[in-house]
Amino acid sequence: MKHSVSIFSKIWMSLGILIFGYFLSMVVGFFLGQRTISYLEDVSEYQFPAAKKSQMALSAYNEQIKLYKDAVTLGEASFVESADKKASEVKEALVSITQLNQSRLNKNDEIEKLIFQFDTFREGALRVYTLMADYGNEELLMEGDLSHQSKLIDDGNQLQEETIRLRKKIELLEQTFSSNLKGQLADINQKTKHQQYLNLTVFVVVVTTAIILIALIISRSIKKPLQKTFMLENAVKQSVDGIAVIDFDGTLKYGNKAWADMHGYGHGIDELIGQPISMFYTEEEFEDGLYPILESIDKDIAVKKELFHKRKDGSVFPSIITLNLLKEEKESFSIVAIARDITEQKDAERQIQEQAERLRVAMDALWGEMELAKKIQTTLLPESPSIWGYEIAAHMEAASDVGGDYYDIINANGMDWVLIGDVSGHGITAGLVMMMAQTSIQTILSEYSDMKPSKLLTIINRTISDNIKKLGEQKYMTMTALACVSDGKFHFSGLHQDIMIYRKETGSVECIATRGMWIGLVDEIDEMTYLDSLELLPGDVMLLYTDGVTEAVKLNGSGRNDYSKSKMFSDTKLMDLLKSHGTHPPEGIKEGILKELKSYHCDDDVTLVIVKRNEHLVS
Repeated sequence: MKHSVSIFSKIWMSLGILIFGYFLSMVVGFFLGQRTISYLEDVSEYQFPAAKKSQMALSAYNEQIKLYKDAVTLGEASFVESADKKASEVKEALVSITQLNQSRLNKNDEIEKLIFQFDTFREGALRVYTLMADYGNEELLMEGDLSHQSKLIDDGNQLQEETIRLRKKIELLEQTFSSNLKGQLADINQKTKHQQYLNLTVFVVVVTTAIILIALIISRSIKKPLQKTFMLENAVKQSVDGIAVIDFDGTLKYGNKAWADMHGYGHGIDELIGQPISMFYTEEEFEDGLYPILESIDKDIAVKKELFHKRKDGSVFPSIITLNLLKEEKESFSIVAIARDITEQKDAERQIQEQAERLRVAMDALWGEMELAKKIQTTLLPESPSIWGYEIAAHMEAASDVGGDYYDIINANGMDWVLIGDVSGHGITAGLVMMMAQTSIQTILSEYSDMKPSKLLTIINRTISDNIKKLGEQKYMTMTALACVSDGKFHFSGLHQDIMIYRKETGSVECIATRGMWIGLVDEIDEMTYLDSLELLPGDVMLLYTDGVTEAVKLNGSGRNDYSKSKMFSDTKLMDLLKSHGTHPPEGIKEGILKELKSYHCDDDVTLVIVKRNEHLVS
């Protein structure tokens, strides 16, 4: 009890210092503000009315002159009468200024002289512009005396000059009062700021001690409990689970947004406060499921149960709900209900159970087939690829169990062939197309090893296209076939990745584009194939590859793909690696590329074929 009294005493003492500081700043402000009040009185009683009246005089004068012009232009004497009324407003505004305290405005003589000049101008204008408006009538103009008309025109010109002089004087008067008003307001603003700064300084100095005391008290006795309260409140509001506080009479006392949303009340929880909790359940579910729990709930035991809730539209959904007692004041209790919609969970469980069995059966059958396909594909790769006069290294790694990349080194009847290809996509179907292509090529070249590469691709396309149609899938295959026709010279055909060649003599890398049509897109490609050639000099290296290499993506520090920065391996990087490793044996070049590729993620099959012409063999 003593501890509580001590805290309250400190709070009241701190509040007393705050009040004293505020009172002191008010007293200082009162004395300092007297001069400002005097300035404000001067502005409100003299400067502002003078500026406003001078603006009104100038505005009325401009309207008066415009009406004179309209009267002459349109020949309407009634406009002259309207102009004279505006003249009355001008004079009234000027006279109003003279009635103000002239010791403050110091413009009395000047304004009275201006009023006299204006009265003279007004009388002449009324006479002259009335006559000029009448002469605007065509009949009067024809009957009028020419000398009289001339005199009238001269009078009009004189009035025009007087009009300009009067406007300048009224404008000068308006500018003077407006300038004085702005100056006074600026001065008041400056003094007000100084007063505010002084008041603030006094207030801050006096109040700082109280703030420190209050901060200490709040930090130790108030802040920490409040932080816990706010954290819990925010946790309830932001919870994905629906939370409701229920009174023992069965009405809703509080709920969060998730509770309203899950029951289909999009306008929020406020409209539901005070409603019976039974509205969220079917009658049967409430009577048999929830009500018995509410009656028997124990303050020391939380009850968890699956129930079906009812939405606003009448539909039901399953939930897992936890209920326990919440102690409020003294011996007052409420019931806290925490519910989670488990519709997706239930659907997922059912689907998983249904699919698990189907998957088990399918996997048993598929796993054996996958292992067989992978074994077949691996067996079909050349074990020790070789061409006389060349060193060869190759690497192929599938993105899945069965890949769609293809390469082969074929020695048939004295003719050496190098082939590389890539079936769109990867997996079982891609691997099947790849194996069909490989089998067809080896079969054809075993009988006709000296055919042109372009002819070979034409024949292979017919077979592959027909088989792809039977598979019922949209697949195609890029392929380049190279025939070694003499030492260092290759004929090649087929559209695939560029062929990179490291030239030993210059230490540079040359890219040779491939041409043609992809395999499997159309039935006949005979008119779309080309026969090209290249030559490897001693020490030169030819690099063939698939796009799984160049399209690999850089891994970031966490091991995830860094797609946001699009750091692909790229053709440029591959060229740089070939250039830096070009003097090495093919195995060394291959290992250098694969080492660099380890820090990249490959979503596609990866294939490399490296052919280097021996330096000591020259034809």
